[in-house]
Amino acid sequence: MSAISDISSMTWILLDAKMMYQAIRGYQAKLREIVKANDFLTRQYDREQIISPNRAVIEQFRRDVRYNMARKKVTDKASTPISKLELNKTTKNFRKSGGKIFSGPEVDERLKNIGAEASVIGNDIMMISSKAGRAALREELIHIKQARYYGAPSSDEDVFLREIEAGKILLKNATKWKLTHKEIEDTKLLIKKYTNDLNKLKG
Repeated sequence: MSAISDISSMTWILLDAKMMYQAIRGYQAKLREIVKANDFLTRQYDREQIISPNRAVIEQFRRDVRYNMARKKVTDKASTPISKLELNKTTKNFRKSGGKIFSGPEVDERLKNIGAEASVIGNDIMMISSKAGRAALREELIHIKQARYYGAPSSDEDVFLREIEAGKILLKNATKWKLTHKEIEDTKLLIKKYTNDLNKLKG
């Protein structure tokens, strides 16, 4: 009797699974019809293809956010965005050395959440906001060089020292790199901020 009971139970499970599968297929068919009849429900495949390559990088950034170097926003006033042509020219050597640059809606959102225009992960990944200017790009390239020379930052003190060093390099090359007045003033404010942070840390 036990064997017969087990077979009977198994039969009902298989029938239930079959009925559930058929129901799901029915719902999917109805959903396709609804989407087909309403253009506003159509999936944005082009947007998905742009965003999806960044997902792993975004997740890595979330896990390792403490000592990532970033160009912080000083005011809500937007910088003059760097053109794609200039961005490609400025980062040519970085990309030749194996560096990768990520941008797009997900990157914009992540950088907005931390109040930054751009950021780096390690010594070969750079995330650039669509609103990032020359100073942000140049600063992140400096941070890449710092990471390749010194290794990854290991403390808050290390971060503050690198930010101060990057700021001073930006000011020294402000004319050569055609930084705007706003970028120069923002850089001075950031140097002051990180100097104060460093002094507080040291007590």
